[in-house]
Amino acid sequence: MNRSEYLMALYDALNDIPVQERTDIVSEYQEYFRSETEKGRTEEEISLSLGDPVTLAYAIKHRRGYGAHKQDTFYEEPRHRHGIIKRIASVITVAVILLTIFGGTVMFSISKGSGFIVGIGKKYEVNDIRETNINSAKNIIVKTVSANTSIQSSDYGKIKSSLVGNVRSTSPDYIPKLEITETGDTIIIEEKRKNFAIIGFNWENVNLDISIPESFQGTVEFEGKSGDFKASNLDVNDFSLRLSSGNIRLDDITLKNNMRLTSSSGDLTINELRAQELIIQSTSGNKKLNDIVIKDNFNINSTSGDTTLNDIRCHELGIDSTSGRVSVEKLQLERISVESKSGDINISDLEGDIQVEVVSGKIKVSVKEAKDEIYLKSSSGEIELKLPANTGFTLDSRVASGNIKCDFNLDNEESRDKELRGSYRNGNTAVNLRTTSGNIDIEKR
Repeated sequence: MNRSEYLMALYDALNDIPVQERTDIVSEYQEYFRSETEKGRTEEEISLSLGDPVTLAYAIKHRRGYGAHKQDTFYEEPRHRHGIIKRIASVITVAVILLTIFGGTVMFSISKGSGFIVGIGKKYEVNDIRETNINSAKNIIVKTVSANTSIQSSDYGKIKSSLVGNVRSTSPDYIPKLEITETGDTIIIEEKRKNFAIIGFNWENVNLDISIPESFQGTVEFEGKSGDFKASNLDVNDFSLRLSSGNIRLDDITLKNNMRLTSSSGDLTINELRAQELIIQSTSGNKKLNDIVIKDNFNINSTSGDTTLNDIRCHELGIDSTSGRVSVEKLQLERISVESKSGDINISDLEGDIQVEVVSGKIKVSVKEAKDEIYLKSSSGEIELKLPANTGFTLDSRVASGNIKCDFNLDNEESRDKELRGSYRNGNTAVNLRTTSGNIDIEKR
């Protein structure tokens, strides 16, 4: 049982409890699911640990005084005067909440002509499956409101779209519909609703699954407001993805041209991607990428969240991070450039040039094969650089507050207070290290 299924079952089992209180209880367990998944647990593991939702609901009702053993205490003689005031305040608060939900739902429903709707709403089943001829289409555009979406290729000759799931809502206008339109060489697949901003209770577990023929070689575009997104086994020309809220997972993606990905909130996971150019913009969420081959440039702009890269091959890699750790392992390229306001930088098995500038954070770089330039600068944080013993380099290192340590026997060594210069072997690679506050450590790999 996944998160949505468990929480929906829990809500159904919490009968005899007012609507607002039921919603608050489910929200608490929804937050529990979120925090536990961040620790690495699966939704199924969390559901098993919580036990049967009906049993859990019974325990909750018993603790809160609902159900068969509920005691009517409202009219008991209060022992203290301030108890009356507290109870009156509680009743007024509950009344305001219920009137807000009730009034808003009724007003919206009447204005839409959908009738008089009140309570926890009705449960609707969504089951819409369509097939679309690919014909001469060059573009496939997918738009969603809140459904979880998956896109993959198949050996079937048509586009197959299925919108399936369950929704509980106080208004039928919230129920999603599948709409497919063809305009010129473009096919548009949409999850549509008459109105998404319904006041009242809404709960859903809806999935939009799309399979694209392997023969399609055009452009795929996805734009979603919320809900998780997955794509796998795609081989197309271009792929663009914009998601406001939700996790993204991509597996085995091959593009002849470019990929652009924009995520406002949610984690990003990519395994095995091939493209000409890759641009990632992430406002909030962790990013994990593995086995990435980009012919030209690869750029990541991250406002918040850790960035973890493994086995990256490209021409140039640029990372601009406001807050979060940056970890890169197995890197083959001409040049990597990292700018970070806050967060540690850890790069290992580097083959190529590197430039790193950090305002606050440690810098650790392990070089497998040095090229022309290594430039590392931290305003506040230590710098640790590991080089192969046979690397020839020219060193220029400085600290404002801290010490400099070098395992290499430098030629033409110039050692002053807080400065160390010199060359080693042929001196081909320029090594410039700067830190305002922190030690510099240069070690043999």
